[in-house]
Amino acid sequence: MSEEALLQAFKEHREESRAEFSKLDAALEKLSDATAQLAQAVVRMEERHERHDEAMRRMGKQIDDHENRVRVLEKIGHVTAGGIKTLLGIAGFVGAIVALVVEWFAGN
Repeated sequence: MSEEALLQAFKEHREESRAEFSKLDAALEKLSDATAQLAQAVVRMEERHERHDEAMRRMGKQIDDHENRVRVLEKIGHVTAGGIKTLLGIAGFVGAIVALVVEWFAGN
């Protein structure tokens, strides 16, 4: 093989290598863009999940607060209901005694 043919073969090989490297460079650039987009999507998902978790914690706290209020109101309701029942019982007893006393005086 002559020097001229050898130089020509090296030039062709260099041109092929350049073309392959430029294709590889373009593919690598697309891959890096896709990776960056994927990273952004993952960050957004993490932020959404974090906001969702915070909202769930706030809702849980609100539910606990409402549950405590309901329990306090139930206790107050039971106390007042018990107090009213006691007062009605006493009033009925006093009314019966007053009726007996009035009837006894009316009979004398």
